[in-house]
Amino acid sequence: MRKRNLCKDCRKPIIAHAPKCYHCGSFQRGLSRYNANIGLISALCITVISIIAAKPIWDYLYEKEANILITQLECDDLRYYCFLVSNTGNSDAVLTDASIIAKSEPDVMHLIYHDKRHHVLRSGDALIAKAKIGSDVPPLLPYELHKAYDGGDVPKLCRVELRFIQVSGKEESAFGLFTCFDKSLLGHGVK
Repeated sequence: MRKRNLCKDCRKPIIAHAPKCYHCGSFQRGLSRYNANIGLISALCITVISIIAAKPIWDYLYEKEANILITQLECDDLRYYCFLVSNTGNSDAVLTDASIIAKSEPDVMHLIYHDKRHHVLRSGDALIAKAKIGSDVPPLLPYELHKAYDGGDVPKLCRVELRFIQVSGKEESAFGLFTCFDKSLLGHGVK
């Protein structure tokens, strides 16, 4: 008669070296009966490690860069330029100088000194910069004159350049077109 052992799970008698119980279907030797569980646990571990490691790897491979946008705002005082500066990038930036170039004098760059110079603009933040303009800089066109201008939309005749420094140390510029009282506007009709 053949030697018999008991099944490790159901405890019924089976042939001594049978790899699998014919009563309950469970594997009898070593880890082989846990093969399905090992595959599931391995897949779960790999998934968790991938999720944890994805952000640092992505941050390392993906270049961080600030993206500065400037928009004209209306100021209470015509002696100032007011503009909204926003950082839509994924890195911080330090604001530096600003300048304005009028359409009628494309070779003349007027420096304007804003109150947010050397300010760190964090990723996702925005701020209002206010710059006092000198007598040689074309002033902003007030909102009341926007309505009186018979050409429909007032042409944006001044280009504002705002320089900033990326976290990497690279100096860059952001540009915005503003409506200002430029000499070339004098040729157009105002109601």
